[in-house]
Amino acid sequence: MPAGGGETVPVVLPPALTTRLRATAARLRVTPFSVLLTVYASLLGRWAGTDDVIVGVPAANRGAPELEGLVGSLVNSLPVRVDLTGSQSFAELTRRTGRRLAADLDRPLVPLDRLVDDLGVVRDPGRPALAQATLVLQEALPESIRLGEATGELRPVPTRTAKYDLTLALEEHADRMEGVLEYASGRFTRESAARFGRHLETLLRAALDAPDADAALAPLDPAGEETPSPRPARPAGAARAEYAAPVHELFRAQAAARPDAVAVRHDGQSVTYAGLDAWSDRIAARLLRLGAAPGRFVSVLLPTGTAQTAAVLAVAKTGAAFAVLDPESPELRLRAVLADAEPLCVLADERCLAGLPGLWDRPAGRLAGVPVEPLPSGEQDTGAHPPVPSAAVTGDDALCLVYTSGSTGTPKGIALPHAALTQFADWQGERFGIGLHSRVAQWAPFTYDAAYTEVFAALCHGATLCVPPDETRRDPVAMAAWLAAERITQIQTVPGFFAVLTEALDRGGAELPDLEHVLLAGEVLPPSLAAAWADRTVRPRLHNLYGPTECVLATHRELAPGRSSRPPCRSAGPSRAGRPSCSTTAAGPARSAWWVRSTCAATSSPVPTTAGPTRAPRPTYPTRGGPAARCTAPGTSAGSCPTANSPSPAAPAAW
Repeated sequence: MPAGGGETVPVVLPPALTTRLRATAARLRVTPFSVLLTVYASLLGRWAGTDDVIVGVPAANRGAPELEGLVGSLVNSLPVRVDLTGSQSFAELTRRTGRRLAADLDRPLVPLDRLVDDLGVVRDPGRPALAQATLVLQEALPESIRLGEATGELRPVPTRTAKYDLTLALEEHADRMEGVLEYASGRFTRESAARFGRHLETLLRAALDAPDADAALAPLDPAGEETPSPRPARPAGAARAEYAAPVHELFRAQAAARPDAVAVRHDGQSVTYAGLDAWSDRIAARLLRLGAAPGRFVSVLLPTGTAQTAAVLAVAKTGAAFAVLDPESPELRLRAVLADAEPLCVLADERCLAGLPGLWDRPAGRLAGVPVEPLPSGEQDTGAHPPVPSAAVTGDDALCLVYTSGSTGTPKGIALPHAALTQFADWQGERFGIGLHSRVAQWAPFTYDAAYTEVFAALCHGATLCVPPDETRRDPVAMAAWLAAERITQIQTVPGFFAVLTEALDRGGAELPDLEHVLLAGEVLPPSLAAAWADRTVRPRLHNLYGPTECVLATHRELAPGRSSRPPCRSAGPSRAGRPSCSTTAAGPARSAWWVRSTCAATSSPVPTTAGPTRAPRPTYPTRGGPAARCTAPGTSAGSCPTANSPSPAAPAAW
């Protein structure tokens, strides 16, 4: 379906329900529209997992007598904000919404474009600004019209377009209300839109049956399906407190428990847990002598391999945060990133430095003005070394610094805290059964946040982390052979690459019997890919994950075997991303049918600005009111937005 494509499903409020709606509105001293707006916004909040929703409301702008005879459309869209916070009854929420609506309708002549510009909202050419869901209620048009001697019959003309993700358009008749729910077919299927319509009627009936009941607790599905709620499961920060042990200490525990087990494999070479622990301790001791400590950053410029893993563990052991650089990045980007992070030093090997002649000052031993600490990557430094003392870090301290692509300007640094990766590693280990037998692929390079979910999920559970060579990582045929040869049990990749990997397997008639879990994230999961794996005899368990860099990965849904058109996996679009992997809410204004406002307290957390070094400029930390989070559609967890490593906005796979 092309961008802008849309369809409709009918919505009918029968006479009895319409009569009750009008009576309840009169009793609450609000308009029926205010009741509908409250219920509609509540449902959007329930589907989005947010308590802050914006709904577009059209205003005719013909209140002044001098405008009555003016030919043309003066309609303006008003973004009406509906606050769902707190424990409110439907009656309280409706009265509050009615007051807000009345205040907004007193200012209908402020053009939406001017409002967007004055608020500094970043525009997305593919979506309306501020509000992506609208509500329309108007008097029913006559069935026929007369123009002079001619008479005509009014009939709806389907346009197969949608200006917004969702538009609830109702006409008010004497005895009923009826109309359509128009939906963007690129984000919703007909089935999911119809389900939204059923939930709308269910929630409206609940509001009319018990206006004094708690709006957030009213059930949506009579079948007993789990009812979403916009309220965070726990207060912000509660989840982080449960994950006080940093990932490098969890790794130490594994190294002490099984020192001879293989920790990392790359290009035919292996390093044991004991060897990797000693290697990273040796590097950490050097960094501590240079002043590495919590609140400082250390950049890592090394080729793909075991040395990268040793280096990031070493930086973590000092309490500093690591920022991995891509040796193949343009020198302009590397210069900008180094200037922004102001690292203590750069851990680098000679080969990478030689490839950056414009930045590498060999006599001074500096890269773009930053001191270089040489770290050969060609040989393993696994000699015994006393353990370095554990740095006093908290769950809120930064563990790593990841930079966005910079496609909208200067690359922005996102600091991910210790607790975020600890919690995510714990969740992955439990959900995917990662343990001593597991062989986890590190498909994402270290410059992308997804890599850390792979690395720490493996090393915190005693598994073997398998790192493919760079040339293999980019080649689906070679990757298929590598997965088989390394007996990989878990891989995380993007749907686009997994699709071509599937083609490579099919062409060669190959199977991957050792592969137990495939985690798909970072892009839309197409229905065709889900269908291609739905009925395979030798089939790993497929998981659709989605979430922003600021929140690591925040939603998860497994695609059950034999289910292709509607995998049991919030969102609209081609397969649901599913529910949060743990308690999450999001940060910042969301460019979607609603604004997201809360904390991101589970798979990650906002990093306080005090977590970084006290100097300027500093990386842009995700904070409340920080970078915009993008909700893709109803159904995803709060805070779903494009990741730094996502080539395209990720929407979950097809219902």
